[in-house]
Formats: sequence, structure tokens, C-alpha cells
Amino acid sequence: MVYDVGRAMGPLSMNWRPDYSPALMRRELGIIRTELHADAVRLGGRDLRRLLAAADYAASIGLDVWLGPELWNATPQRTLRYVTEAAAASEPLFRRWPDSLTFCVGNELTGFMRGIVPGRSHAQRSRSPRLREIVLSGQETLRAFLAETAASVRRVYSGPISYCALPFERVDWDHFDVVGVNFYRQQGFTTDQYLTRIRRLQATGKPVAITEFGFAACRDAANPEFLGTFNAKPLSLLGMQIPGIRQLIPPRLRTVHPRDEQAQAGLLIDQLQLLDQAGVDGAFVMSFSFPLAPYREDPRHDIDATALSIVRALPRGKHGTTYPDVGWEPKEAFHAIAATTASKSPADVFSAAPGAALAATRAGLGQDSSAITAELCRPGSICGVRTLGYAEQAAFHLVSRRSGNFSGPFGFRLLGDAAAAEDAGMAGGDEVSAFSQSAYGLVSGAVRGHIYPGIAG
Repeated sequence: MVYDVGRAMGPLSMNWRPDYSPALMRRELGIIRTELHADAVRLGGRDLRRLLAAADYAASIGLDVWLGPELWNATPQRTLRYVTEAAAASEPLFRRWPDSLTFCVGNELTGFMRGIVPGRSHAQRSRSPRLREIVLSGQETLRAFLAETAASVRRVYSGPISYCALPFERVDWDHFDVVGVNFYRQQGFTTDQYLTRIRRLQATGKPVAITEFGFAACRDAANPEFLGTFNAKPLSLLGMQIPGIRQLIPPRLRTVHPRDEQAQAGLLIDQLQLLDQAGVDGAFVMSFSFPLAPYREDPRHDIDATALSIVRALPRGKHGTTYPDVGWEPKEAFHAIAATTASKSPADVFSAAPGAALAATRAGLGQDSSAITAELCRPGSICGVRTLGYAEQAAFHLVSRRSGNFSGPFGFRLLGDAAAAEDAGMAGGDEVSAFSQSAYGLVSGAVRGHIYPGIAG
């Protein structure tokens, strides 16, 4: 599960967790562990104190933790300093929880960091006329930055590290212990192309985690537009940045998309099963909560319908009925995930943080990454277990209620087709197939609703 402790596009931008408190963080992580039966959580945020506190608590209740400090919209130099400082601050935490912590050096840096694609803001970079050229290039700037950052982190942090990549980013995974990719089915891939890309990642010989995937909670849940846009009119976006107005005037939607939580739940369970069958070593649903998109009964104001979260945030001051002490209510996706994960056996549990096993292996084998990976991924080792083990029958009854709207064996509709790009003979045709979705561009189409005009700046 992806859990946000307070992301922000910049120091003056709106914080994505205006409802954050230490008590709420502990409560929600506890629900993720006990109600969703999750064994791993990926934490993202800007404030290192929040991240470290959440990581410490999550590890204490038995969750494997991917700790992801994110200083979005900064220069490479500032980003490197920030990530290195975060890694140094995480070292005591790793020593306390050596079996439970993986450090993420970055997240989708082609879009979220300056210096790779021209533009001072994420919105400008996503619209850059040079974007296609950069994506199709060797991406030397990104690769050099990741190599330097990984080396800098290694000097101050002794635990396993990873990076959360966009599907098209050409990462040299030799610098990392675990392969991580934010990989959404609706980014223009057929099932075969999606699985082929996963097999390419697995060919590195390292554990592979799908660090983000998810769907909206509306009738057109698989529409890739929801990955790159915020479904509110411009004046509403401006009003949402002003606390008084945000609480009094509900947002007005650009387009009304009828709520359909069963569609979201069915697609999520189908993808979990697909990833299980593909043999990936971990998968993180995007995301638990997104308070900036509150639920409203009136469809004209229900901005949560196009959010990827599995709980619907209620308007400020409202409380749920399932959990009266929090300001949200579970969606059907929450219950579907809980039902499937409850059926996992101990042998099916994925350990997302190699931790102590990696440290011990390094002590015995030195720093040779191939030897370390071979040891960690041998059958029965900490990364050698099957990942998900999701029970098919728990999802079938849910999705079959809407089987008329889908075409797959569990109601999964095939999403898009990248064959044209591959037929054109382009290297890595699946990496550029999303350009067919030209209305929002490849980077903006890969950023999960993170582009907010007027918020991103």
C-alpha cells in the first residue's frame, strides 16, 4: 500500500495530507496492517520527521517499509543533498529494524525533478516539446544522477535501496538492490506487453516490485486520463488552496464521472492476480487516502470519484461510520483487498525490505551485487518467496456482478494497444506507446493525478 505522509509539489504548494497528525498516521497504518492484512507499505512525503516517525511505527507493527523522501521540483543538487541527508537520518532506523527497511532514492525524477526535462514546474515539464526526444534518448542525465545518488546514499546508509521509476525511464539497476517501477496497466499496454515488460525487469536477476498501480472509483475506472489530471474546474482548484473557501464551497468538476466503486475494486483485484501470476516480488496499491479529493453525495462535486485512493475522504469535520474516529469511509476496493489478502498463507507473504539478510550477505560476499542478488533470491530466502498469493475466488463474486462491462476472465478489460509503436521498429516500443494518448502526454499520463494546475505552479 502506498501511504502519503505529506507530499507537496514545492515549499509553497498545498500539502497533500492537510489532515495529517501523528495519531491519525498511527491509526491508519494500524488499519493497513490489521484490516487490509498488508505486509508492506511504501511511505512518501517531504517532511523527514513525518517519514521517519511513520517508518518507525510501521516497522514496529510488523510492516516492511519502503521509505521515500520526495523533494519535488528541486534542482539535482538540492535533491541530492536532501536524499543523502534523509538516508543518513534513516540509518539508525535501519539498525533498529534491519529486516524491515528499504530506502527509495527517488520517485519518477524525469517529471518531479528539474534538470532532465526543461521547465521550472512539473506542469511545464509535462508539456515540454522536448519531452518525447528525452524519453527516446539514452537518458544520460537521469542515469548519471541516479548513479551519483545511489553512491552517496551507500556512504551513509547500509540497508537496501531502490528507485521508483516511470516505465520509460532507462535505469541502470546495477546500482540498486531492488527494481521498482510505477507501472499502471492503463498506460497503453496490452496484457502481453505489460507482462513482457515485467519479464524484462525480472531478467535483471533482482527482486522486482511494482511500486505503484491503481484505478479510479468511477464507471470509466480504467481511463488513463485520471492518472494525469485533477477533475476540477480552474476556479475550484484555486479555491481549494484557500482553507476557508475549501471548507465552505465544494469543488466543481470539469466532467461528471458517475461513481462506480465496484469497477475500481474489480480492476484492482484483477491486476493483483495478474502480478501474482507474473511472479513479481512486491506490489503497492496507489493509494490509501487522498484528502485533497473529498467525497460528495452530489456527483457534480464528487471529486473523489476519479481519485485512485481506496478510502473516500469525507468533507472536513465529517467522520466515517465504519471507523468513527477517522474522516473517511472505506471504498469497495478496501473491502475487496482485505478479503483477498486475508486468505494469504505465511509462505505467500512478500518481504519488501531485504534488510538484515542483505546486510549479512554483504558481510559474507562483499559488495558484488550479482552475488548478493543470487543469495537473496535463492529459493526459501527472504526475497525468494512468492509474493502475493491472492485468492481468485474472493474477487470473482465481486467482479461478476459487473461482468457485462468487462471482457476478461475476471472482468478485466484489455487497456490500450502499444502494437503500433512496436511495429514501427522503435527501440522499446512499449516505452513510448503512451504517446498515442497525446491529450495529456507521457509523463503527465504517468503521474497518477499529480498534475494540479494552480497547485503544481
